[in-house]
Amino acid sequence: DDDDDDDDDYSGLRMIQGDLVIDIHLLDYFKDESQFPFFVQSFAVNHHASQYNGTKLVIWANQSNDRSQPSGFYEYSLPFDLHENDTIPSPILLAKTSNIVSSDNGNGFNNGSTDDYSIYKVVCGGNIILENGTSVSDPSLLLGLSNSYLTIQSSILTNNELIFRQLPVSFASPVDLSYDSITGYPILGPLTHGTTCTMAVAPHDANIITVITGWLNTVENNGEDDDGEILLLTQDSGESWTNVFGDLLNVTASVGKVRPSSLLILPVVKDIDDGKNNEDTTTDVALLVGTVSGVYVSYLSDETHSWSRLGTCADCPLVLVTGMSYEPSSDIIIVATFGRGIYTIADSSTVLRNTKNKTLNK
Repeated sequence: DDDDDDDDDYSGLRMIQGDLVIDIHLLDYFKDESQFPFFVQSFAVNHHASQYNGTKLVIWANQSNDRSQPSGFYEYSLPFDLHENDTIPSPILLAKTSNIVSSDNGNGFNNGSTDDYSIYKVVCGGNIILENGTSVSDPSLLLGLSNSYLTIQSSILTNNELIFRQLPVSFASPVDLSYDSITGYPILGPLTHGTTCTMAVAPHDANIITVITGWLNTVENNGEDDDGEILLLTQDSGESWTNVFGDLLNVTASVGKVRPSSLLILPVVKDIDDGKNNEDTTTDVALLVGTVSGVYVSYLSDETHSWSRLGTCADCPLVLVTGMSYEPSSDIIIVATFGRGIYTIADSSTVLRNTKNKTLNK
């Protein structure tokens, strides 16, 4: 929630649980508005937390004004039977930036301090495929994305150490509505609510992460590609990166920027009627990206990084896609658009298989 109204007593999250609306107050954990103009701290639900009758909610928070509360990952345990006047349990500090102990490339933070290190996207809990091919659940997994670093803590990947890995590029810092000091032109914050980059993690293997942005520069907003829109893929938790932007500009037929603004990663599975359900059903991994012209998909097996439109205009119109999610129980991809409502792509496993066949055979 924004802290941009006249109510200085509230800054936090609002959770809807059935007919109950619960406000989670977090004011003590965030900086003064004059120091950090956007409420960009991210949160995520840990679906891998076992044997807990409730919701494990993990947030990122900057340090408090008096520095009594450090910046880091905080976890709230919210029982399912909350009532309107119940007290929300205090959060547990899972990891703080002052405990970051290593970086694979040996580079430190740009400003030499972690005090102002802000996370724009949080993922907690996930599956990890080990070197022997075994898939294990890791409830301890924490992934955080800033505009320059990927932060990781995992009992499997990092031995419970909080480490950071520098991204190949530094994305633009979020900006409020202001004016450029040289040209006097207004500068608007991105549509992604103050964040200039976002991240998606493969549900079957947290080693596969993609980071996207359309905002390497928040001042320039033209059709020239000198800013180099980029779509980065890592398959080793950020140790190495590949730009898989490929032919996305051409296939979207964009006059200006492609504006990648949302991301989803899904395993491509075999047809359940192929009679081979006793073996691993994953045949490929699909990368889905929301653009100004709808949803497009590419596949890890395609080394040329070719993209194809997912679905038809009836499934999703040619409009800016601002968010995507997947509902595994119904096999539906949910697509949120800018000004055109929410769309669903049913039987998405079949759609991904069919699109893959068309993409790799074109």
